[in-house]
Amino acid sequence: MRERDAFITFINQLKAVSPTITDEQRKGFLRLGVQQHGLTIDETMNILNAAGLTIGERIDYFEVLGFSIDEIQRLDELTIVNRVEVAHKKLYASSLRAGGRPRADGKTEEQGEHS
Repeated sequence: MRERDAFITFINQLKAVSPTITDEQRKGFLRLGVQQHGLTIDETMNILNAAGLTIGERIDYFEVLGFSIDEIQRLDELTIVNRVEVAHKKLYASSLRAGGRPRADGKTEEQGEHS
């Protein structure tokens, strides 16, 4: 039970620093739980899932559009909707004119291919 608690403490400390991990990090934590803490894969997966770690990149769409959370919190819903629509059209206009699909990162498809 001690090793399980030690692993949970480690994962909780990690989450406090970074709530998002890569898929490679998830695999590493699975190995750590099994090999160093003597847990089963299922126990280790349950601990990772219970911690609420997000696996993969998490995108803040307001940030992509150029808004801060503080700014958004001070606005009413209608103003937010209007500003998001304007920013969205401005950000994706070149991609849409070129027949491309909008991208979450604000780049045109061509820019995304060269990244």
